[in-house]
Amino acid sequence: DPEMSRGLGDVYKRQVLQWTPIKLLGQLIYNCIMVIINNLSLMFCVGIAAALAKKNKQQAAIIGLMSYFMYLTAGNVTLTQLGMLAEADPMVGLYGTGQSTVFGIQTVDMGVFGGILLGLVCGWVYNRTCEKQFKGIITQIYSGNRWSFTCMVVFSILFGFGSCFFWPPVQNVISALTDLIATSGNFGLFLYGFLERFLIPTGLHHLIYTPFQFSDVGGTLTLGDQVIAGAYPIRVAEMAMTGQPFSDSTYFNSYTFNNLWPYIGIGLAFIVTAYKGNKDKTKAVIIPLIITAVLSCVTEPMDFLFVFAAPVLFVVHSVLSGIFLVLLKVLSVPASTAGGIINIVVSNLVLGVDKTNWPVMLVLGVVNAALYFFLFTSLIKKLNLHTP
Repeated sequence: DPEMSRGLGDVYKRQVLQWTPIKLLGQLIYNCIMVIINNLSLMFCVGIAAALAKKNKQQAAIIGLMSYFMYLTAGNVTLTQLGMLAEADPMVGLYGTGQSTVFGIQTVDMGVFGGILLGLVCGWVYNRTCEKQFKGIITQIYSGNRWSFTCMVVFSILFGFGSCFFWPPVQNVISALTDLIATSGNFGLFLYGFLERFLIPTGLHHLIYTPFQFSDVGGTLTLGDQVIAGAYPIRVAEMAMTGQPFSDSTYFNSYTFNNLWPYIGIGLAFIVTAYKGNKDKTKAVIIPLIITAVLSCVTEPMDFLFVFAAPVLFVVHSVLSGIFLVLLKVLSVPASTAGGIINIVVSNLVLGVDKTNWPVMLVLGVVNAALYFFLFTSLIKKLNLHTP
């Protein structure tokens, strides 16, 4: 019986994936990568401070590190004392509240923007204060690096305090776009894909996709007495419904298509356009990042290689992300696009072609990678853009 054979095959695949050594290996790889991705703000703060310092870079890096923790703590103390500390939702935690927990400290979520700004200020302050010398028995202790640290104590506290007031309005503007997206059909889906990619440098992209993933903004599904809200829980429920197609809300999950295929084309474009003397170095940097994107859909390491150096490319990337998200819906491709190529292949094979239309997704993925390669190559050469 073909149906029984397919059913047994599905059971076997699930058992293999649930095997403890496989699960352990997967969790080790995923979590060890994500601990870096989830703390990019700190990496930028310390890295930028050290990069800008003209001397004693290690001292600037340490001051940047301490400044970052003071900034987090100042924000937490302000929110706590003013009764503004958000309560975590049992399902999605602090997503959608405008706050996040970083190293156990809950504060306003400025994403990587906070770390970048703090690192820039720290590097600038350090260069102008690290050689300052005071006279007198009491004041001379604040000379040099200590004076740099003292200045950053003041700035970090003010920055953490001020972020509680000037950043929420920025978040509110972004969150308000969700209503427009939800009511604008394919244009809304384009805007969803565009903003999810465009806002990555600020770390605020989750304000766009989270409401659609985990609230009724992304749709509802009634199963008996149970009402399921959010594109992600709805998709999980519909995966088990044999013979029933996915609802349109599933396309809000498809933004992860843009976490894999574009980066093949982008990475190859960077390699091809590198100066002859830099090709080997470029390959050494880019090839592992392409593999990372393909296997895990983690893209930030490559995003930050060109978003500041060649922002026009990132704008093009964001526009194309929105367009391909609409194409997936127009072509009726609700295939799983999340978790890397292995997860994509396994999950779509289990659900079958009729349910996911995954062959069309693969064709669209190849077209996507090729388009990115030729477009990025042309723009880099024509505009003489600075890329790796």
